Order: sequence, then structure tokens, then C-alpha cells
Amino acid sequence: MRKGIFYSVGVGPGDPSLLTFKAVRIIELCDIIAAPESGGSENMALKIAAAHIQGKQIITCPMPMTRDTEILREYHRQAAARMRGLLDEGLNIAFLTLGDPSIYSTAMYVHNLLKAAGYETLIIPGIPSFCAAAASLNMALCEGGQALHILPSCHGGEHSGLAGVKVLMKPGQTLNEALSVWRGSEIMLVERASLPNERIYHSVEEIPEQTGYFSLAIVKPAQRESTADHRPETTALPAKEYFPLFISSKGKKALVVGGGHVAARRINTLMQFSFQITVVAPRVTEEIAALHEKCKLALIRREFQEDDLQECFLAIAATDNRDVNRRIGEMAAQHGIWVSVADRQGECNFLFPAVAVNEMITAGLTSEGQSHQAVRQAAQRIRETLK
Repeated sequence: MRKGIFYSVGVGPGDPSLLTFKAVRIIELCDIIAAPESGGSENMALKIAAAHIQGKQIITCPMPMTRDTEILREYHRQAAARMRGLLDEGLNIAFLTLGDPSIYSTAMYVHNLLKAAGYETLIIPGIPSFCAAAASLNMALCEGGQALHILPSCHGGEHSGLAGVKVLMKPGQTLNEALSVWRGSEIMLVERASLPNERIYHSVEEIPEQTGYFSLAIVKPAQRESTADHRPETTALPAKEYFPLFISSKGKKALVVGGGHVAARRINTLMQFSFQITVVAPRVTEEIAALHEKCKLALIRREFQEDDLQECFLAIAATDNRDVNRRIGEMAAQHGIWVSVADRQGECNFLFPAVAVNEMITAGLTSEGQSHQAVRQAAQRIRETLK
């Protein structure tokens, strides 16, 4: 009797529309759909492929979240033994895994055991999460001769000497250590890349202390400064898209939707001007609550409603919900309101600047989304000059 084929199928980072045509074809071809089960509330791989697995036999293989290699090996062996029984019956199996099977996937442990036992095994590639994260950040992951390092996490100074771009897969509790190791680099983080509740943090200052399991950090070398002294006289800068326009803030309503650390930083900038600030969020940081107690701003403790945009001059969408941020951006634009969406530059009609001020001078800076690190460094130098 002909034995079945075991396919390790990458289902991509989360958005079902990022499933490849080949992955869909193999999933629909197979008799059995298998996926690892870590004990979470939902199985992400099965959810991504839901439209293509209806009516099929679905098997989940327990894979506990532990670093104990002996425990993991035993679970891998149990899963492989279960797969062998089905393959011996001539059944084809699609073992689903997030991202691409060849990159830190559970599927490959089972795949290799079956391959070593003589079964026919094939890999169906998928879109890796770090490619989806780079797309969400609207940037190239690496360019020219830059090296690219894909790391499972940062362990002390082990990887501190690596040149080029570093991708930290699911950094979790080691993220703070990573930030320390690569201090001075440009560090961005994306949670739940490509999903509706995706969250993007463009800089170290925006990254919260606690990040989700489905998070990924990208560490890029700080861009080298260029000055007029280093530029040939004949070289002209390209025309800029964004024009710095200083407008009166006196008595105008600024709405900030969101109560986290990103919202707090935006509020601190707005407070240097004459805006009447209103914050809408069911929960806020202690810093924002303290500003409300001091009557520095109005605070509405609930979810955003369209009526909140009434009489607004500008709005800041800084929640941790992608759909809510997008909705605020769309509604504000429809009402003719200036809006900055913290996690999507393309949904803004103005860019929220870094600001440096003293009694006489106000300076606003932006890199037009190219390098938050360069903007922070330039703003800090200007602030030192203005003291």
C-alpha cells in the first residue's frame, strides 16, 4: 500500500490573504490537517487556513511552551508517531505552521523525524513574519551589502558584535536586554504583523515594557550623519513632500485617542503649546491620570466614539487597536480634521513632529518616516543648543 506524503505548510504571518496559492492547493489536496497546539485560546495556524479546511479531519499535536529540550523531544516523537500511523494508511497530511516552515518552526522537528524514518516529506514555503513586519513598517529590511541576521532572541552580549540588520524573533522577556545590547541603533517592533490588531512601534521610546508573544523586533544600524561639508557642492537635495507650517494652537481642541505610553508622549508634546487637550481611553497611564488630576487635560474614560471628533482641530490615533486607529483616521479626514495615526504614516494627513522649544524659538523636525532615530538625535542636539 502506498504511504501518504507529509507536507510542512507555511501559512504566513497571520493575514489569510497572504496564504500562497501553493499552500492553498496542498491544504485542499490533503486528507488530514495537523497543527501544533500550545494551549492557547485559539490556534492561529488553523484560523488562517479556516476557509480551506472545512470538512477535513483536523488533528492538533500538543507542543508545550517550555525550554526543556527533553520534554520537547518527547512531544515531537509522540507527534511523529501519530503522523506515521496516518501516513501508513496512505493519507496525505498538511502540517500547518506560522510563517515559513524553514524558520524556527515546530513543524520541522516532526518533519525531520518522519524524513529520517523514510517517509516522503515536502516543504511548502510561506511568507515569514519578518517580511510582513518590514512591509508594515513600509521599509526595506536590508539594502546594498547589509548583512541580515535572524535571531531567536537576544541572550546577553552573545550577538552584540553582529554587523548589519538584526531580526529578533519573539524577543519577549529578553527585549529589554536586546535594547541594552544595541543601544544607539534604530530599533522598531511589530506585534501581530498583518493581523487586524497589529501594533507598530517605530522607536525605542514607543516600545512598551510588556510585549505580546507574536512580536518581532528589527534592529538597524543608526544612519550615518551627513553634513554639507561631506556633500559635493553640485549635489542637490531631492524635493521634500512635507512642508513645515506653523499654525496657531490657541484655544483649539486636540483629541488624543489612547491612554498608553505612545499617547502620553504625544500629549507631552502638545502640552508645550496652547491646545485644549481631550483624551479618550478606557484606561490610561499614571502619568496621563496625574495630568488630568492637575486639570491639564480633559479625560473621558471610555472607547472612542465619532462624536468625540466634534469641534476638533487635530486628532491623534494612538490606541493599541489597528482597526480603531484606522477608523479614527478615516473619520477625521472626512471631517476635515488634521489627524496623525501613530501606527500608519500612510493614514496621516500631517506628520507629528519632534519638537524643540525655548522662550523665543520653536523647531519641529521630521524625517518623513525614514528614520525616527535620526530625528530624535537631531531634536536632542537642537534642544541642547536652545538651552
